[in-house]
Amino acid sequence: MARWWGRARQGTAKGGRRHPTSGARLDVYPFFREDTRCSVCELMRPLASPSGVEHRFRVFLPPGYHENTLKRYPVLYMHDGHNLFFKEEAFVGNTWRTDEVLNTLDKMNAIEEVIAIGIFPNDRTTEYTMPGYEDQLADGTLQKRVADPREIVGPVLYLASDASSFVTGDDISVSGGMPK
Repeated sequence: MARWWGRARQGTAKGGRRHPTSGARLDVYPFFREDTRCSVCELMRPLASPSGVEHRFRVFLPPGYHENTLKRYPVLYMHDGHNLFFKEEAFVGNTWRTDEVLNTLDKMNAIEEVIAIGIFPNDRTTEYTMPGYEDQLADGTLQKRVADPREIVGPVLYLASDASSFVTGDDISVSGGMPK
């Protein structure tokens, strides 16, 4: 690693960050070959959280990571790890295109290169909602309880079928009596 102090024009150098202004220090990491690919490693074995719940995760390494062994990277932790990179894992096949977004933002000098950790939820609803959410939801219904999926499957199938083709309206609620 080299250190550079001094005056330089504003702009960027290939593989580097913004040039420093007068008196500013910049750590320069040499590029011997241009590594333009990002790497998303395999799904890592689960690690336990402080509560004892295990979560799988995937790690994204920015281009040049293996080449710049002395460089330190900030780490970005992201929820919904299954949605970040691969269509095969993402909800209905739509990823958040995280690797593309991070690379684009880096090329624009909007962010530094980062290591992104995508944490997979086990039970998304339980992990991402506040305790007591189901009770609060039930209190908002006329029947004062959350529906069992078996109770609403019939009406939903009816509304999705040709049998309901004459049923019109802009809002047909199958909610167990959820007030508006």
